[in-house]
Amino acid sequence: MSYARAISSALTLALLAACSDSVAPKAPVQHLIAVDGGGQSGSTLDTLPEWLVVRVIGDGGEPLPGVMVTWSSEDETGRIIPVEPVTNRDGIARAIAVLGFSDGAQRIQARAEPFEDVATFELTAVRGPVLKAVSLMNASASGHMCALDAEGRAWCWGQNYAGQLGDGTTDPSDIARPVLTSQRFRTIAGSFATTCAIALDQSLWCWGSNGGFDAGLFGNGTTEPSVTPVPAATGLSVVDIDMDGPTACAVTTAGEAWCWGRIITPGGNIDSPLPVKVESADRWRDISVSGSDRVCAVSLEYVVHCWATELGTAERAGLQGEALSPRPVPGIPPAVEVTVGWWNQCARLASGSSVVCWGSFLNGTPSTAPIQYPRLERSGFARVTDRAETVLALGTDGGLHIWGYKPHCCDGFISVTPSPLAPSHSWLDFAVGTGAYGILASDSTVHYWYPFPDGPPSRVAPQPVRVQE
Repeated sequence: MSYARAISSALTLALLAACSDSVAPKAPVQHLIAVDGGGQSGSTLDTLPEWLVVRVIGDGGEPLPGVMVTWSSEDETGRIIPVEPVTNRDGIARAIAVLGFSDGAQRIQARAEPFEDVATFELTAVRGPVLKAVSLMNASASGHMCALDAEGRAWCWGQNYAGQLGDGTTDPSDIARPVLTSQRFRTIAGSFATTCAIALDQSLWCWGSNGGFDAGLFGNGTTEPSVTPVPAATGLSVVDIDMDGPTACAVTTAGEAWCWGRIITPGGNIDSPLPVKVESADRWRDISVSGSDRVCAVSLEYVVHCWATELGTAERAGLQGEALSPRPVPGIPPAVEVTVGWWNQCARLASGSSVVCWGSFLNGTPSTAPIQYPRLERSGFARVTDRAETVLALGTDGGLHIWGYKPHCCDGFISVTPSPLAPSHSWLDFAVGTGAYGILASDSTVHYWYPFPDGPPSRVAPQPVRVQE
C-alpha cells in the first residue's frame, strides 16, 4: 500500500469512528424518581407516618414543576391520599399511603403524564394480635358479637350493659374477651343483650339479659340475668338455637321444636319461662325467629313452615289466613335452611344454587310471592342469613354478598340484589350485628365492616377484630 493510500484509509476510519460516536444512543432519562417513603411497614389497613415522595425531571435532569402525579395501590383495599398531587418548583409530589387488607408486601406506584416510566414503592403490612375463630354468633339486632375458636372457646366484644360478653363484668370492650366458663361450644347465638351457646354435649348455656318481658330468655324458669354462662333450656338436648327480642326457639336432637319467652301457641301468645313444645307432626332441621310475631322452620323433608301471631304477619310470611301453628309456605322449593328478618324471610334451597326471599321486601316493595335469586357469579349459595333488614350470603367460592339495608337498620339502602362485599378473598363464616362480620378462610382471622360509611360494600375494607393479649 502506498503512503497516500494509507493516509486516506486512516482518515476514512477516523471519520467513520467520529460519525459512529456522534450517533451513539444516549441512556434513557428516568423522568419519575422515587425519593423517599419506601420500605415502611405497619399493620394492615394502617395509615403510614412517612410521606411517599417522588421527583419529576426533564430530559436534562431539571426539575419539572406543575406536573400532575397519580398514585395507585396493587392491593384493591389500599388507599393513597395525595398531599401535593402537582409537583412543586423542585419537581416534588407527595402522598400518604394507607395499607391494604392483605398482609405481606404491598406495592404503590406513581405515574406522571406524559411520561411512561413508573416509580414504585415497596411497603409491608403485618397483622397484629387479632382474633382467630372458626364460627361467629348468629346475631339479631345485637350491639355485641361473639365467636368460637378452634377449641370451642367463646370470645365476645362490643356492648356489655347487661353482661352479654360473659366476662363477668358489664364493661364494654372493642377487644375480644374470653367468656368466663370451662364449657366448650359448637354454636352461638345472640339477640340485643342476650347470648346463648350450645355446648359440645348439646346442653344450652346463656348469659347477659334474661329479658323476654316477664318470661325470661334463658328458658331456665327465671328472669335473673347473669354476667357469666348459666344452664338454660332446662331438660333439652339442643342442636339449633335462634332468638330475637323476647323469644327463643330451639331444635332438639329428636327433631322437636321448643320455644320460650314470649311465644306463639294455638291459643295465642303466652309468656313462658320454660321451653314449650311446638305441637306438630313434623320433625325439624332448622329454625329462625323474628321477635314474638313470626317463627319459621324447615322440616326433615325440606319443607319450609311458618307460624305467626296475627293475620297480617302470617300473610307477610307467605300464608293465607291465620297460622298459630306451623303451616307449609306455598311456592317455596325444597330448602335446607330458613332465616327470618324483621319484614321478610329467606330460604336456601336444597339444590344449593339459589336463595328465595319473600315478605314485605327489603327495598320497601311488598312481595309475598317468593323472589328467587339465581346462582351468584361463579358460585352457588353456601349459607344465607336475614337479620333485621339486612341479608348476607356466603357463596360456595367463599365470596360474601350483601343486600337490603346496611346493618344495623335504617343506615341506608344497599341493593335489591346481592352485592359483593370487599375484599374478594375467600371467607369461612359471616354474621350480621351492628355491622357485617367475616372470618377469613386463609388464616381464620375475624374482621368487621362498619355500615360502609365511605362507599359501596364492594370498595370498603373490613377492620380486624383485636383480641385480648
